[in-house]
Amino acid sequence: MIRDLPPVDLTSAAGIDAAAERPDVRVLEVPLAGLTSGATTPRGGDEPLTWLRVRPEPSELALAGPRAGRTEPHVARVWPSDEDFAALCSAGIIGMTLDAPALPSAALLIAFLVRATSFGLPLEWGGPVADLPCGLLFHLTPPVFGDEVADKWRAAYRYGLCYWRRGSGFAVVQDLRENPGAHFVIHDPGLLALFHRLADPVDTTCLDGEERAHLDDLLDARLAVEIEGVAVALPYRLRRWPVPVIDF
Repeated sequence: MIRDLPPVDLTSAAGIDAAAERPDVRVLEVPLAGLTSGATTPRGGDEPLTWLRVRPEPSELALAGPRAGRTEPHVARVWPSDEDFAALCSAGIIGMTLDAPALPSAALLIAFLVRATSFGLPLEWGGPVADLPCGLLFHLTPPVFGDEVADKWRAAYRYGLCYWRRGSGFAVVQDLRENPGAHFVIHDPGLLALFHRLADPVDTTCLDGEERAHLDDLLDARLAVEIEGVAVALPYRLRRWPVPVIDF
């Protein structure tokens, strides 16, 4: 028997809020650390579809350490990994709002956006973004509110603009952020290792000479960005084909 329930928009917080009286959807307010602990993951097939309102602590919005930009393990761990995003998507989480008093540090925010875009998990966030390297970022989930630059980001965004796919001992990157696009095959073991390592913010003072040279190659190709001594990769891993495929 089909229940007589009105349709609901499952891709936005507003749509979920409008369905507050429905038993099959819900909004949970959770701390950022809950995304990595698994405490927010629904259990069992009878759980309602869940939208998360994620609230980081002020101390979790910046990279911490002996000098600005150095990442301490306890700070990095509260931001979700690929495994954490996979667990959320497989457990009935249909989207999230990043409800923060201010934007996270640029490197943390970029790494978070790369993962959210990769997994196709609807994400609502926003704020003034003029200080970010937005010309490199409009392939990532855009802010839903903010300054004039945020408006331009939303207008420029579409899925499939800058992504990578895994091969056996190599990675293939497609970059369509500019016309003409660029195609890269990363096969050097050292370069490939650094590319994967840059999924999380990396303090560039920790890099040796060879790693620094590899980073410079990625920066020149616009596949990574370095901000105040912290570097992070920009392409997201493609987990579903863009549509229409022929355009890519």
